[in-house]
Amino acid sequence: MGDPDWNACIGRQGEEENYVEGYIEVAIEFADAIIKKQMFGKRDTLVLPILYNARHAIELALKFATDRLFQAGVVNGSGRKRDHNIKAYWERLHFSAIGDEKLSKTIAAHLNRSSRAYRA
Repeated sequence: MGDPDWNACIGRQGEEENYVEGYIEVAIEFADAIIKKQMFGKRDTLVLPILYNARHAIELALKFATDRLFQAGVVNGSGRKRDHNIKAYWERLHFSAIGDEKLSKTIAAHLNRSSRAYRA
């Protein structure tokens, strides 16, 4: 990942992984706070922000995985597509039938190419 000392600011910060982690962490922390602090009267007003953050984390994780697998040549298609259709991202990954063996071979080939390029 990028700079571990990045600070909260307006605009791009950190790497894509930081956004995925941030959205899921806030959803978990909010839900945990409601339970631990017994804030049951606020659960109805906080449920949608919690679910929004969880949903956005899932969307970003699927986009991240799709982008990386496309770059590695494991997922076919037209590359980076930008919309909020989680089902479409999930189906693209699902119907790619990646599997552990195919993914392992692709990663190994990528590492071999990178290693050769580094030695050259």
